[in-house]
Amino acid sequence: MIRRVPPKSGHPGGNLSGEPQKGPQGTGAYFGNAGECGECLRFLDIWSYLKSHPVTFSVNEIVAGQVTYKASTKTICGSVGLGASVPPTKALTVGILNDGSMPNWRDVFNGWSYSFGANLFVGYQGYFGSSGRVGGPTASAVGLSGSYTFGGCTTIP
Repeated sequence: MIRRVPPKSGHPGGNLSGEPQKGPQGTGAYFGNAGECGECLRFLDIWSYLKSHPVTFSVNEIVAGQVTYKASTKTICGSVGLGASVPPTKALTVGILNDGSMPNWRDVFNGWSYSFGANLFVGYQGYFGSSGRVGGPTASAVGLSGSYTFGGCTTIP
């Protein structure tokens, strides 16, 4: 028989033993009690994670464009160039950057860079520049994409 133990005082959640159960490394997220809602992330933890990581939108179909925004630093990067996707329905990709040279993520988008992505509705997109590489999980239609672009970054007020 499994018995439910409430979370420790002052902690937003716990597992069946009552011990805190941390979310993905570096997210600061905690899972709730298994007896309450299964292992679910709290909405505010997800929102905090999205604000602290660059979110990227890209279009790859002959003309390629990419916009990346990190809310916590108000940094926006954009680039344009040439790109292709197979099939063409994979032209739009949305994702979050959380892998690679994250301290240098802005530098990857300054100047020339190239990107490759693969999705089966969810997938991975990688960006490569002279300062390193960054990437992360994405959502788009099924397919492959690639681009070669030139861009820059700025901080918005």
